[in-house]
Order: sequence, then C-alpha cells, then structure tokens
Amino acid sequence: MKAFIGSCPACYRNTLDMLCLLSCDPDQSSFITVARDNQPESGEHLHATQLQFYFTEAFADRLFDSCKEVKFAGTAALHLICGSECTRQKFYQKLGDNPFTELKIIYDSSGGTPQNISRLPETLLKTCDTPVNGEVCLCSDCPAACQDKTNSDTNQEDTKAVEEAEGPTARKSIDIYNHGKGICLLDGMCKGDFPCIRNHKPKPVSSGEINFKEKLAAICPQYKDKPVCCSEDQITAVTSQVPRMKVFIGSCPACYRNTLDMLCLLSCDPDQSSFITVARDNQPESGEHLHATQLQFYFTEVFADRLFDSCKEVKFAGTAALHLICGSECTRQKFYQKLGDNPFTELKIIYDSSGGTPQNI
Repeated sequence: MKAFIGSCPACYRNTLDMLCLLSCDPDQSSFITVARDNQPESGEHLHATQLQFYFTEAFADRLFDSCKEVKFAGTAALHLICGSECTRQKFYQKLGDNPFTELKIIYDSSGGTPQNISRLPETLLKTCDTPVNGEVCLCSDCPAACQDKTNSDTNQEDTKAVEEAEGPTARKSIDIYNHGKGICLLDGMCKGDFPCIRNHKPKPVSSGEINFKEKLAAICPQYKDKPVCCSEDQITAVTSQVPRMKVFIGSCPACYRNTLDMLCLLSCDPDQSSFITVARDNQPESGEHLHATQLQFYFTEVFADRLFDSCKEVKFAGTAALHLICGSECTRQKFYQKLGDNPFTELKIIYDSSGGTPQNI
C-alpha cells in the first residue's frame, strides 16, 4: 500500500483506518454482517468467506476523493485497482474483490441496513489536505493541498530559467571513456543509486565472495560463471527491484525474466561499455567520485519489440500491468520513456532503439 499511495498521507491513513475498523473496532458487529460463510464439516470451525461493510455515502466519497488524484509511477494509483476509468463504484467493487486475499467484502453505501446495523460516518476519515503526523499530500496528489500557487508557479519558472541558463545539477557528459567488447564502464555504487564511472576489465567473482556469488546466481544466473562488470552493491541494487517486479509481472515468467535480464545486462554484462554510454554525470566536488546520473542504453528495434510484446498483455489486479508504468494508452515509446524515469531510483536511463549509435557502440 505504502509504495502506491504513500505520497498522500491522508489517502494512505484512510485506507489503513478502514482496514483497522473492519478488523479491530470494538463496535465491529454494528457495521458489518456476514454475507457468506463456509459450509462447515464435522470438526471445522464456522468462518466468513464474504463480509458486508456498511458506511455512509459521505464516508465512501471521502475515502475515494482522498485517493483519486494520487500518482504512482506517473499515473493515477487507482488505475492499478480499477482501470483508467475508475469511478467510485468500480473502486469499491475492485477493493472488495482483492486478488491478494480469499476473503471478499461488499462495500455498501446504498442506504438500507439490516436491524441493529449502523453506517459509519465520514468523520472517521480525513480529507486529502489534512496533515497526518505533520505531513500532507503532494500538491499533484491533492489539489486542495496546493497553497500559495502563484508563488509556487513563480518559483518553478525561476528554477526553469536557471536550469536553461546554467543546466540542471547533473550536467551533460562528454563521453571520454573507452567502449568495446570486454570493457566495463561502471564500477560499484558511488552515491545512493548512482554507479561510479570507471573503465576496467570484467572480473570473476572470487570464491570468497559467497554473498555476491549467491545473489548473482539467483538474479542473473547467466553470469554466475563469467567475469562481470558489476560489484556486489550493484547486484544488490538490482535485487531490491525484484519483489516489486514479481508482484506486477510475475504471472508471466517470460516478461519477468526479460525485464530482469535487461537489468542484468546493464549492470553486469562483460561487454557493458559496448552498448551503454554516460549521458549525464555529476559535477564532482573535491574528494567526490565521478558517477553517472543518466545512462543511454542502445538496443535494436527487435529487442525493444520483444521485451514490450512479452509484457503488454500481462494482467495485474484485473488490468494491464503496463498501465501502472505508462497509463491506459501505453505505446512502446511511452513504456521505455517511463521505464527510464523510474520513480524508485535516482539513476535515469534513456532507452534508445532509434538506430544511430556513437562510435564503438
């Protein structure tokens, strides 16, 4: 939950509070009923397979409204739950048919209630502009949270003018490095998600590097017995992306493996420098190591098609998984643009299948 809607504390807290109400509230039975139970056999305990949860229209609106503008990976997070045309009704239907749990829930704001059942009011939830532990939603996730918009716009224009005049903090790099077969371009992690830039020869993983060997075999098995360009901290960075990838595209092993193989190519391939260049680097201060802030990755049209085609029909939570990356009209071009601007890492990548390549690439 936090990965998808955590950028808006009110939306995240409202969703969590609703689950807490359902599970823990001392007045639980006053707003839920058992819609379906099992048919217990001898010795089996009676249990619910479907619940009905009663709340007011205003409660339904407040939760939905606090989340409907929240962004994840550049698109509305609610697309993940109920597609690109996500109405309030669809939202609660999909929420109740959660594919990650066998228990189903009917979220009911229709009006009528059984005897002794009351509907939860909206006052239990927060509007999207309500601070939670001192934090508020991003302006882009909650228009009501936008304050001093005029000043904000002016500041943005000033920043843009400075960037146009002086360049952003990451400068465009003049590629002065050696490229070719058997030459590495990156060497370990320098700062956060940014890899260090250094030409070197691929190195075999030594027998003493047991953790590194195990990670490499698990994530990039095609390189487990080869000299590689990556270090243990680079393979750890790739490993950190695996759980999220597996959730969204793990239902199609070819799509999942293709995506992982591409990350392995970028990080570990012994011919690494023959298909990537440094597009931008930092402006190293005294004592700071030169590192890449943006890479350019060159591959053929056929490569681009094969990865995209292997993933474009994969479903997650009833909708196309790629909607999560680049919206409901996800073309191949949009897919690679969004992939290169991954919000979970500071390192940006230009995925280039345009045809032209620099010398020795």
